[in-house]
Amino acid sequence: MGPLGGRVAFITGGEGSIGMATARRLVADDAKVVLVGIEEEGLRAGVAELGADAACHVVADVADAAQVAAAVRVAVARHGGLDIVFSNAGISGVIAPVAEYPDDVFDRVLAVHVRRRGGPGGAIPRRGRQFVHHRQHGGGRRRHEHLTRRPARSP
Repeated sequence: MGPLGGRVAFITGGEGSIGMATARRLVADDAKVVLVGIEEEGLRAGVAELGADAACHVVADVADAAQVAAAVRVAVARHGGLDIVFSNAGISGVIAPVAEYPDDVFDRVLAVHVRRRGGPGGAIPRRGRQFVHHRQHGGGRRRHEHLTRRPARSP
């Protein structure tokens, strides 16, 4: 069993290149992954690549608190809990001068990255809610670790 055997990772933006690279690494270390995102075709392709025993997917928009809560419930129902959350979902919006930036695009970028519709939230604070579930079900304290380790340099 690898170093992450028995661990479950919840990856937002799971259909993107960074989300999939992270999922590949975690699965290589024997973790199970839940890919979360808004593009179902990409999520399905990710599960097909990683294997149904190692991965599942949930279509959810991180700007919507109810969808994130539902995705967490799916992960918990399938795997019994969460150990790792990789809050990776994000959008870039458009490239335009500030005076010409479309209001609806600006609102969407903020909703995904900072807040949810109707109040505070978004991808960053919602990560804490996923860890709250982890703690309430016997998990350890919240930690952030690098996915790759480099050997210490000799003096």
